Amino acid sequence: MSPVSLIRIHCLYFTSYFTKFAVLSGKKERLGVPFGIPSRHTYYNIRERFPAGILPEKGVEKMSTYPAILVENDFHDIEFWYPYYRMQEAGLEPFVVAPAAPKIYRGKYGTTIEATYDAGSLQGKPPSAVVIPGGWAPDKLRLSSDIVQLVRHVFENGGIVAGICHAGSLLVSAGILSNLRVTSYPSIKDDMIAAGAEWIDAPVVNSKGLITSRRPSDLPFFMKEVIGSLLS
Repeated sequence: MSPVSLIRIHCLYFTSYFTKFAVLSGKKERLGVPFGIPSRHTYYNIRERFPAGILPEKGVEKMSTYPAILVENDFHDIEFWYPYYRMQEAGLEPFVVAPAAPKIYRGKYGTTIEATYDAGSLQGKPPSAVVIPGGWAPDKLRLSSDIVQLVRHVFENGGIVAGICHAGSLLVSAGILSNLRVTSYPSIKDDMIAAGAEWIDAPVVNSKGLITSRRPSDLPFFMKEVIGSLLS
């Protein structure tokens, strides 16, 4: 069986029934609850949770409880859904941002998600954190000037920017890598170094609020760092 077939089977397994884990008292406790990832024929309507215009104004509620997840077509399904549900488990309220919204976006392995906000609609009340899944989506996200500006604005104003796998290509376009330590999928290592970063091979790196990881298997390390930073 080819590696691609194994990956597809792996993703289909996790999208049909994913068992949640939580870190309680320093150890993992199996909760045994269906993960609830939609099939390739359905989408999860996040607009039910976040109708346009209901995000809190700064000063009304802590904006760090509303991290944005950036999507475009061909996002890596697990790198989206794992962070999304882990943040919910931690009491956060993630919402989906894309170059155009409302619009349904499809992942590499067939799951779909509706983005409720476009980046331009967040001017004046940007989130204090953005999470960027990998896949082929970052190469499309970097073509949106509003998305690039959002990532840059969040980071330059002391917010958290977290990217896994190929998300580094968007970080390069945002121009925020100079003199920072990062990691990524190895194929974009040279691009990140050329943008001024120090690249290291590690499961997760946090450099002044820029959190990066290499691949899906790093997700437990990645999200532990993301959630810890958001709740600190």
